[in-house]
Amino acid sequence: MLSRSLVLMDQLISNNNKIHKLFKINNIPNILTVFRILFIPLILVFLALDSNVIIYSFKISSINYQISLYDLLAGIFFILACITDALDGYLARKFNWISDFGKIWDPIADKVLTTSTFILLASQNITLWYLIVIMVSRDTIVDAYRLTVAKKNIVVAANLFGKLKTIFQMFSLIILIIVFNNPIGLYSNDNLWQYYLVQNILVFICTILSVISGIIYIVQINNKIKLLKQQEENYDKQENN
Repeated sequence: MLSRSLVLMDQLISNNNKIHKLFKINNIPNILTVFRILFIPLILVFLALDSNVIIYSFKISSINYQISLYDLLAGIFFILACITDALDGYLARKFNWISDFGKIWDPIADKVLTTSTFILLASQNITLWYLIVIMVSRDTIVDAYRLTVAKKNIVVAANLFGKLKTIFQMFSLIILIIVFNNPIGLYSNDNLWQYYLVQNILVFICTILSVISGIIYIVQINNKIKLLKQQEENYDKQENN
């Protein structure tokens, strides 16, 4: 009985230490990243559900739009996810609260958040699917490239177009989720083109920024690889001399 009590006490102390370690102030960025990951399924569920509760209705050209309760909730959670993304990055850089967990899971959380939301909207014909395919393909190629060169300790910071892409993706998704997610009155080809133009102009800009930033990133990596090879060749020549 005594031994069991001692074992139980040790387990409680161990768990308390783990909880205390988790909620240390320098783990705030990691906690925010976890919250962002937890928001993702909530966003997708609310987007997938149909709601009869209409918060607001409006009209653009000949197309009527309705903002439903579930769209609004999905938008609120998406905005919260965006806030955690901005906040955890700021805190990590400002106070040097950078961790291995954050390095791995922060970019993964961002990609899963935006990509899964774009894919769901494309499946509902809210966005054009081929624009989403281009963006997802770009991210896959760049991430594969990044992982490959990381083994050689080659790191390239995000370029201006990459930062603009991320910001504009977040902004576009908020607009698409809350404002343009429930079009009604699409009865003819006359207003169908207007629908696709209004819906996808933001996504088209995201795609352009995504492609440009991806090309710049790959060029920067190739330049670093060439520079590294030149340094190695110069070092070998000096050794031989």
